[in-house]
Amino acid sequence: MPRPMELAEFAEQLDQRIAKNKAAVDSITAEIALRELTWAKKCVCRLLAAEQQRLENERVERQLRKDAIRALRRLN
Repeated sequence: MPRPMELAEFAEQLDQRIAKNKAAVDSITAEIALRELTWAKKCVCRLLAAEQQRLENERVERQLRKDAIRALRRLN
């Protein structure tokens, strides 16, 4: 049977391993979270660019309609 001192040392070693593994897990978790946030940011930026393009297209379409109406009025 192990002596209490050996068990205490073993418990300490286990605590150190747990702390080391926890730090590694925290690091991996943080890395995954960072990847997810980066991906989400890219998606939001793409959505923003698409919305800006849509607004620009609407503006151009309105202007083209105005120009077409003016041209038709000049013909009459």
